[in-house]
Amino acid sequence: MRKEGYLALYTAVYSRRGLAKFLTVLSEAATYLTVAAFGCFLGYTLVKNLALCLSVLAVTATPFVAVTLMRKIINAPRPYEVLDHGAIEHLNQKGRRGCAFPSRHVASAFIIGSAFCFILPPVGIAILALGVILGVCRVALGRHFIRDVVVGAVIGGISGTVGMLIVNIFLH
Repeated sequence: MRKEGYLALYTAVYSRRGLAKFLTVLSEAATYLTVAAFGCFLGYTLVKNLALCLSVLAVTATPFVAVTLMRKIINAPRPYEVLDHGAIEHLNQKGRRGCAFPSRHVASAFIIGSAFCFILPPVGIAILALGVILGVCRVALGRHFIRDVVVGAVIGGISGTVGMLIVNIFLH
């Protein structure tokens, strides 16, 4: 999307106070639900098999750390840092600068959702759906560019899937 598209999006979202608030709550809810599901997932795998639990932890932690390091190295700016739009200017005051690419929130949701798909597929699909919702919200609210969330989703989906394929090979 070009600059004009982002600016039109922010105008549409933030001119409707209720919509901006709804998307903020939805984004936070998707984040907390994903984290809570992950905690339950680890508990479930721990009860099922300690090796599986440790493997799932490694599969999810490794790309999380890699994405965190990638973000620091690339240090891409966030929309509110580079686009001049009064509606998202308040985000600049929070002091969060750079480290936008790729989106760690979305990458994490896709890592967790992909891992879940190997053990509890319906829950995995629900977590992946939360990841999509999260990505849409973060773009609409001016926290990320589309490329940030798309690359986060791709990294998360691929690393979660490949990691769990490797786990299945070694644990079965």
